[in-house]
Amino acid sequence: MSGETTTKSRRQSQAETRAKLIKSAERLMIAHSIPALSVRQLCADAGFTQGAFYSNFESKELLLLEVMEGHLAEQRDRLEDLAASIPEADIDQAMQTLAAWLADIP
Repeated sequence: MSGETTTKSRRQSQAETRAKLIKSAERLMIAHSIPALSVRQLCADAGFTQGAFYSNFESKELLLLEVMEGHLAEQRDRLEDLAASIPEADIDQAMQTLAAWLADIP
């Protein structure tokens, strides 16, 4: 039973490490651009070694893909919420709401 607890803690720890690396990547991409992002800089920002990075991601490109997929999932969820909020709206109101949403996309 203690083996299950250890495994769960390790999994949780790895998930937290992965999430911190992703958040650091997002922050650094906004601050410096995608081409300027280096694994070394990312690891320093997140507080991990490069070994921790490579135990979570095979490459910088796969990390970037995961960041983009997360961003697209957020936008999809926001659009679904938006669509659900205007089912009875007329076309002009729907277009105004959609235009406001598009203007707010980072």
